[in-house]
Parts: sequence; structure tokens; C-alpha cells
Amino acid sequence: MAVDEEMEMQGSKEDTDAMEDNMGLSCTLDMFREHDQVQQLINSIDKAIATQFTAEKAFEEMKTILDLYQEQPHLLDPHLEGILGQLINIIRSRSQDQEVLSQAFKYLWLVTKVRGYKTIIKKLPHVQVKDLLPVLQLLETPEGSSDFYTSYVLLLWLSIIVYMPFNMMGFDATTMETNQHASKTVVERILLVIKTHLKSAQKSREMAAYLASRFITRPDLRDKYLPEFITYCFEVLDIDAESELHSVFHKLGVLRALGLIFKHGKREEMLPYSKDVLLRLIATKEISSSDTPVRKLSIKLIQRIGLTFLKPKIASWRYQRGSRSLSINIKGVSTEDGKAEKMEEEEDEEDEEVVGEVEEVIDSLLQGLKDKDTIVRWSAAKGIGRVTGRLPQEFGDEVVGAILELFSTRESDKAWHGGCLALAELARRGLLLPERLSAVAPVLEKALVYDELRGQYSVGSNIRDAACYLCWAFARAYHPDQMTPYVNKLAVGLLIVALFDREIPCRRAGSAAFQEHVGRQGTFPHGIEILTTVDYFAVGNRTNAFLNLSVEVGQYPSTHKQISLNQLIGEKVQSIWILIMEFLHQVMFLRLQLSIPSHHYSCTIIDIIIVIFSTCIFHAFKFFKFHSFKALHNLTALDPEYMSKTILPQLLTQTTGNILVTRHGAILAVAQIVHGLSLAAKKEGKLVQDVIGNDVLSGIRNIVPTLDDRKLYRGMGGEYMRQATAVLIEKCSLSAFPFHGEEILQKWHLLLEDCIVYVDENIRTAALEALPSFWSEYFRPTTEESSKWRDTLIARYTSGLITEKETQSLGFASALGCLPHPMITGKFDVVLSALIGATEITPNTASWARTRKEAICSVLRLVDTVGIKTDGKACDLVCKANLMQIYQALVKSLDDYTMDRRGDIGAWVREAALISLQTLTAKVVGVDPSLLTEDVVGEMMSRVCQQAVERIDRTRKVAGTAFAALLYSTPKVPHIPNTEQLEAIFPKDVCDKMNWASESSTFGLFIQLLDLPAYRSRVLLGVTYSAGGISANLSRYTSEALHTYLNARATKKDQLACFMETLLQLFASYQKVDRITLPLIKTIGDLLSSSAVLDVVLEEDNAFTSRLITLLKKECLRSTDYHKIAAVIAVLCELLRTEGASAKACLTQLSLFLGYQYPKVRAVTATSFLTALQDYSDRDIVPEEHLEEITNILEDTEWMDNMEEARKQRNNLCSLIGIAAPQPKKK
Repeated sequence: MAVDEEMEMQGSKEDTDAMEDNMGLSCTLDMFREHDQVQQLINSIDKAIATQFTAEKAFEEMKTILDLYQEQPHLLDPHLEGILGQLINIIRSRSQDQEVLSQAFKYLWLVTKVRGYKTIIKKLPHVQVKDLLPVLQLLETPEGSSDFYTSYVLLLWLSIIVYMPFNMMGFDATTMETNQHASKTVVERILLVIKTHLKSAQKSREMAAYLASRFITRPDLRDKYLPEFITYCFEVLDIDAESELHSVFHKLGVLRALGLIFKHGKREEMLPYSKDVLLRLIATKEISSSDTPVRKLSIKLIQRIGLTFLKPKIASWRYQRGSRSLSINIKGVSTEDGKAEKMEEEEDEEDEEVVGEVEEVIDSLLQGLKDKDTIVRWSAAKGIGRVTGRLPQEFGDEVVGAILELFSTRESDKAWHGGCLALAELARRGLLLPERLSAVAPVLEKALVYDELRGQYSVGSNIRDAACYLCWAFARAYHPDQMTPYVNKLAVGLLIVALFDREIPCRRAGSAAFQEHVGRQGTFPHGIEILTTVDYFAVGNRTNAFLNLSVEVGQYPSTHKQISLNQLIGEKVQSIWILIMEFLHQVMFLRLQLSIPSHHYSCTIIDIIIVIFSTCIFHAFKFFKFHSFKALHNLTALDPEYMSKTILPQLLTQTTGNILVTRHGAILAVAQIVHGLSLAAKKEGKLVQDVIGNDVLSGIRNIVPTLDDRKLYRGMGGEYMRQATAVLIEKCSLSAFPFHGEEILQKWHLLLEDCIVYVDENIRTAALEALPSFWSEYFRPTTEESSKWRDTLIARYTSGLITEKETQSLGFASALGCLPHPMITGKFDVVLSALIGATEITPNTASWARTRKEAICSVLRLVDTVGIKTDGKACDLVCKANLMQIYQALVKSLDDYTMDRRGDIGAWVREAALISLQTLTAKVVGVDPSLLTEDVVGEMMSRVCQQAVERIDRTRKVAGTAFAALLYSTPKVPHIPNTEQLEAIFPKDVCDKMNWASESSTFGLFIQLLDLPAYRSRVLLGVTYSAGGISANLSRYTSEALHTYLNARATKKDQLACFMETLLQLFASYQKVDRITLPLIKTIGDLLSSSAVLDVVLEEDNAFTSRLITLLKKECLRSTDYHKIAAVIAVLCELLRTEGASAKACLTQLSLFLGYQYPKVRAVTATSFLTALQDYSDRDIVPEEHLEEITNILEDTEWMDNMEEARKQRNNLCSLIGIAAPQPKKK
């Protein structure tokens, strides 16, 4: 099973080390330790069936225990007879208690499932002939025919009874004597039960088939009932699957029954029926059915029929290795020569006749090897092995030849897989003679590296796995002398799979086969040493196998020479791109360390380059630039002359080919090699054109025009071409190709400009990486003409920021940040103003968060490009004249909270601004700290703290990191407010270890900044925004931090008053801004309901309460947001506990909500008001004499119903409370 590649590539060396450390751990069991617990469950069946719940619980407990032994069922054997006997006795003694029987049968089924019915048949104790009728009667009851557990166990029990030697007809005579009206004999009743369960959709179908095979093959029933049963089976097989819903299950039942009949029946007794059954089965065409299980059972039946045509004997011609002792092989003690042992009584095979039907059987099995499903191919392979084992040598060799014909280019991958399985079965049985190894070995080599590209995926992992199984079979089947000619290639092939296959099962299969050869053959070079490295568990991690184990294996010289790069990489065309590139780098480096001669590799380097770069390049492009470039540079440096004279000319012929992946890979290869050659030439004091020659220069110059003329930049394949040519342009620019002033530069520039505004991000990234080196090399503004071209370019790009297409604005914003120093000099002020304008939110660009983010990043890149100087010119660099402009833009960007269907996309902008503020400030203090003003630094620090306590953990992490970096910057950032207090709250050692994304760790610290006026407003804004969010975890930690802060200052009225004043100022400042006001109102409600700390301030100064009520009224005026109105209602109900005019104002506002146009608002108001009256009954919120009546009205009125009736009841409440009833506005 394939493993997702990106997930596995993330495996680190630490993961590998941890895996190796735990390698000794095991879950292997040593004995059946839960025997007493199982016995107790069986003994307490009566208690278990008391209720359905206890019965199911007991069953699940038994299932949990026994499932532990699914992989080691033999541990049950010492106790198996006792468990089975105990359950059988319960069934016999409680035959009238249906619930007990049902539970006992369930336990029996669990034991059978774990241990297997074949073992249970041998272990089931005290089965007697007298049990036949009771068991049959139970099967005929509704419970026996419908309950799966009961029917399965009863059919198993009956299959044991009917196999006993007794006169079946005697039962019929006894039954007739006791019941004169019996219409059916026991035999007929059993047959009816069998036929009933053969069509079942449950597991009992398989047991019914087993019962049929043992019952119908009885000597006293065979002659009469076997032909009838065969006829019945084919009547079922002739049914059209579409005409009957359950016909598929019925077919599965009869096919399994027929297969088991031919398996258990004696050959001489089944032979008369074999030909007829074979012909009729082929005529039904079930072997080509659309149902996989039907095809599988058809193949099984055909092979069983084929075995009846041949005498059951061991082929005298089979290869026998002799002693297969592992210890003898390891010691190197010689055994027999590998020839077949002479049988004491060897039969004369020359006169043996093979009937024609056997050929029909083998043809069907060979077709089964090509089936689309693995289980069918596996069954056919085993059938081939069984049948071939009874054939004469001449016919057996023909079978081997027919299998080898499956390994051709005309056959599908299914045929290759089936062929490998079949050859492995023949090898295991000694039927693949050593003389055939010379023909099998080349096929095996191809199968070990089989990988066929189909669109954007490949097939072949199952073939490689089966090929490893074939190698494993060779290790066990042949004498080392027979394998000597193939040892080297076999070792190389297995190591290729074990180290470099993409799939975990294949790598582990290769490791297992290698281990088998090392142990049993003992001829693999450095076998033991390599095996300890390439073990079953170590190859499980792909990164470890590719990058670490491969280098360790390469340290063995003989092995290193065997695994030439052509064998290792040229065959593995679908392996992961990055890891192959990194491996190439390591192997070539290892070559230098070991001083391995160049001639071992020179003949294969071109094959490596072409194959790697012309295969599956559909993997994510973003991974290429990190690993593959370095590897190709190292390859080029090892043999520059060979690369330039041999490889580049051949690769150029592939750059404009017809196959997309070849074209794409070749262009990338050319790009990397020419860059590597330019570096090599520079070291030698040469020009790149002197190294690669004019013909190669001309070929590279023509790549882009040729692709454009052939319209290969269009369609999906065009995206890959754009990526590759962008990389080519970048590398040619870095290599300083002598194309200055040529027409090709304009074509390259047009292509890059087209790419930077492309929708696909990978294409934009490739073009943007190419632009700086391209502009620096070929478009330096050294002349008047080039300066005009530069001015036109900048004007076009800056004006392009104002457009209707986001991708165009995004591309130009990114491109402006790539301008090299010669091109930005004299135009920095123009570009800076344009980029700052792009960071602003306008009605038309509100959703363009990516553009604003890229504009901020471009500003930071340009700052890095031009540098900072106190008294510089604003048109050339960052100076005192324009620094504040940059800071203001970055600080303003921290207010970007744009939302769309993707969520808070403004977070991208805020995070970019935070990183830019941190980086820019570090640069400024490194040049001249006096450039920073007190206002800018104070605003910056407070806003960073705000972001550190907001909702998104990723943003909090960025903000927290920036905060710590600014606080402990070297040199120190001047004018940071309250620096000493900040350092006391956030010590440096705490900051170094802090997880800034964790609200539980950081909120308790940042909340303390509420004591500092410079930070209070911004921190409180961020805290309330988080506290009122929808994340329960975030709200919990925020509320805890707030309550802890307020409780610690319960006696400090001044600080509480400042807190309340700041809260109301924020409310007033952000009136009608739902993003702020809704969480702020929720936070106020939470503080008032969960704590009485603020009551002191509210009661002492009614102005706070009055202002809060006024703000709440304005906020919910004409609002249709239910959540906001509900939050306002909650706060108003909490304010009812205050005294004086404030409480009356709250009652007036609540009365408005009781008659609101939305029923849900009326209902929540009534509920909240009623709760407040009950909670604050001691505050005299309403007249005490009317309290009961008011309570009754609030409880009994249907506030969700008619609005007029609700308003009538509301007016009654107002008169009882003593306030004026709201009057509708006159229109």
C-alpha cells in the first residue's frame, strides 16, 4: 500500500533514531493469560443474559480478550478442549433456553474465528452420532436459520457428525417409525439446510459449503446425490446476476461447495464427473465474471478439477536442494550438489498420458494470472504450482515457458505480477529447474524495478513486491552453487528495492529477501554487514533509506561498484525527486572520499541525467529548488569537460521534444549544468562560452523561441514549461551568458512578465526568482537608453498595481520588490510610494490580502537592497525623510482584519507587517537608533502586544517572537515604554523558552500590561477580542487571565476605574464595528456575571453605568444581529442589580426587547429577565407586591407566538413595574 510521499518525506533523523531505539520492543504474547477470565465468562452465562445490555457487554468482553490472540492463535490450544467442552455441555444441557443457547453459540463462534474452523473440527470434544437430529432440528428452527452465530456453529458441528462412519439410512428408518407422517428423510432435510445456507450473505455460507463437501462425498450418498447436487449447482450458476438480487451470494456458495467437494472427494470417485464439470464451468463464463470473489472461486474449482485428472504423486523430476538447515549454510558446510534425490521407486513418466482437459485447465489458470485483482492472480499462481507438481517434466517445462511469455512489453502489469507469483510458487515446490534460471534471471531483474508511468501516477509496486517474493523463494529453493552466476545482480537488485523504492512494503520485502539470501545462500558480498544496516525496520523510513543507509552501503567497495548509478537510478525512474538528487550528491562525494576511478561512472552519468530529468516531474515544483540544484552542481564540478562536451549536446536535443516530462526535465537539467559549468569556468579564469561552445549557446538561445513557436506554453503542460524556462533564464543570467543586446532578451523578459501575473503560484515564484539576476546582468541602466527603459518599466509596474485583477496587482507588487540596486537607484521614492499605496484597503481591493502582504514584503526587500542612511536621499535609499512613512504603513497594516470565505485573510497582512517591523527596526538601530521617534516606537510596541493576545495562534506566535526580539534587541531599541516593567514581566530566559502560540502560557503575562497606560488600550482590545471569540479553549484562558487580573486588584479602585474607563472608550471608539463590539459586549457580560469586582466601581460612579447603557442602546439600534442583541440583553440583566436611575434605564430597554419584532429576541429577553429577578431578589428590582404576578407573566406568556399578544403582556409588565410602556413611532 502506497504511503503519501509528502508525509513520509517529513520524517526526520530524530524519528529514525527513536524508531531504532524502540526496535527491541515487542507485543508478542507468551501464553493464554486470560484463561480464567474466559472461564468465568462462560460460567456466568446465566447472569450475562439477564438483559440485552449485559449480554452484549459479556460478548464484547470475550471478543476483546480473544482478539488479542488473532496473530498467535496457537496459544489457545492447551485450553481449547476445555473451553469447547464447557460450551458444548451448556448447549446440550440448556437446549430449551434460547437465550443461553444464543450466548453460548456466540462464544463458540468467537473461538472458531480466532483459532480457525479446521483446528476446531479436530478439537471439538464428545461429538456423537446421536447429536445429529438435535443439531438438525436446531438448524431448522427460525433462530437456527436466521441467527448468524448459531447457524455457523451448528453447520460446523453437523459437518463433524456427518463425517462419522454410520448408516445414514438407519436414521431415516428410525424417524419413520417414530413419526409416520414425516415427509422428508434426514438426508433430504440436511440437503435442504445446505441449500438454504448456500445462498446466505453471511459467513454461514462458507460453512454450508464445507458441510456439503463432507456430506455429499459420503460413500453411501455419493452415487445418488452427488450428480443431483452438481446439477443443482450449475442451475444456480446459470442464473443471470441481474435477474436475482442475491444470486451473487448463491453463486459464491455453490462454487465454494464444488471446490471443496473436489478437494475432499477421492480422485477415482470424482474423476467421472471432472470433465463434465470443467466444460460446464467454462461454458458459464464465471471465470470472467465481473465479481472478484466469483472469479477467485472459479479459479480454485478449475485447479481442483485439474488435479483430479492427474495422479497424486510427487514429481520425480523436481529439484531438491537437500539439507535446508540454516546453521549448516552459515557454517559453510557443503551439502549435496543440488541434484534431485533419486526416489526409491521412480515411476516411469515416459508412458504417462496427460489428458487434453489438463491443457484446458492450465490455459484457464494462465488467464487467471492476468486477472485485474490480486486475490485471483494469487489463487491462479498456487493452482499452477499444484498442477505442475503432478505433470511430467516435459509438460512442466512447457508451463514454465508459458509463464515466461507473460513478461513481455505487450502484457499488462497484471500479467507481470501474476507471472512473478507463479514462478515463486514453482520455485518453492522445486518445479523451476536450475536450467531455467538463466531465462528467469533477466525477467527478475526487470521486475525488481518495474515502474510504468500512467498520467500522473505509476503502477508497479505490487510487481516489485512479488519479485522480492520470488527472490525469497530462490533463497530457500536452490543450492548456493546453482545461484552463484546470479548472486551479484540479485544482490544489486534487492538493494535497489530495499533502499530506493518509494513504497514501504517493497523496501521491506527487498530487505527480507536479502536477509533470506544472506542466511541460506551465504554468498552475497558483505552480506552480514549490509544486512545489519539494511534491516527490515531501518528501511521503513524513506528519508533514512535514501540518504543514510545508501551511503553506509556504498562504503563497501565491491557493493559500491555493483550499484552503479545507471543501475541504481536509471531503472528507478519514479523515485522521489528530492531524495534522488540528494543521494546523487552524497554518492558523488563518497566517490571522492573512496577515490573510486572515474571510469566506473563516466559511462552512466548521461543516462542518470536524462532518465532523472525526463521521468515523473509531476511532483510539486517547490521541492526542486532546495535539493536538486545542489546535487547537479556537484555532479557538474566532478567532470566539467564530460558534462559540457557530451551531456549538454544530448540534453539539448530533448529540450524541445514531444514528451512533456522529457522536455521539462531536460530544460531543468540544462539550467543546472550550465550554472555549474559557469562556476567551474570562473574558478579556472575562463568564460562560460569558452567551456560550453557556440553550438550549445545557440541551442540554449533557441529553446524559448522554439517552444513559443510550437505553442508549448499553452495548456496544462505549458505551466511546466513556464516553470522550467524561468529556471533556465535565471541560471543563464547567473552564468553571464553573452546575450547582451540580443533580441532573445526581450523574449525572455516578455515570458517572465507573463509569468509574474500568472494564476499559478509556482509559476510566479519561479519567474520572480529569475528576475533579479536577469535584470542585474542584462538591463543595468548604464546608458541613457537603458535608463529610459528602466523608467518605463517602473512606471508600468507601479501603474499596474492599480488594476481590476488581483493576480496582476499581486505579480507587479512582488516584482517591484525584486528590483536590483542599479535599477532602483533614483527611483526608490516612486516605488516606495506605489507599494505603500498598495498596502491600503480600498472598496475595490478589500479582499486583496495577498497583494497587500506582497507589497509589505517587497518594501522590506527593497529596504534590504538599498540600505539605510540617516542623511541620504529619499530617491536612493531609506533615510530620515521616508522612514516614518514606512513605519506608518506597517503599523496601519496591523489593522487589516479582512474576512472572506477563507476566514481571517487579513492575518497574512498583519503577520507580514509584524515580521517587517521586527526586521526593519533591527536594521535601523544597527545604523542610527536616533531615527526612531518615541511615538513610533510606543505605537509599534503596543500594537505588537495587541497581536500577541488575539485569536489566531499563528499570528500570536509571530507577534510574540517580534515582541521578544524588539525588547531584547542588540543594540537596544530606544523609547520602548516601561522597559523595566516589561523586562520584569518577560525575563529573557522566559522569552527564549516561551511558546508564544500558547494562550495558556502568554495571556497571564500580557494581561499584566493593563497596569501600564502605554499598553492598556491595545492589550485590552486584543484580550476582549479573544475572550468573546467562538473558540472555547481560547475564551476560557482569556477569561481566566482577566478574572485573575481583576481579583488581584479588587481593593485598588483607581486601577479598576482605569480598566472600566478604557473599556468604555474602546466601546465608544469602535461603535457599530461588529468585529470589536460583539466580543467586547460578551466580555463585559462575562465580567459582570462571573465576578463582583467591578460592582464597587459601578455603584460608586453611576456615570460608568449610564455611559455603558447608552453605548449598548446605540449598538443595538436597528440591529438585526440576534447574537449581538442577546449579548446586550445579558449585560442589561446584569446591570439590574445596580441601584437608581441605571436600573430603571435597563428595565426600559428590556421592555423594548420584550416587544421586539423577532420572536427569538422576545423569548431570550423574558428568560434572562426572569433569571435576573430570581438571582437578585434582594435588590428590589421590581415592586415586591407585584413580583409574583410579574414572574407569572414572564413564565406563562408564549413570547414566540403572536407579537401583538406579546406586546400586550409587555405593557402589563410595564405598568406593574412602574415604568412607561414603549409606544410605537408615528409614521
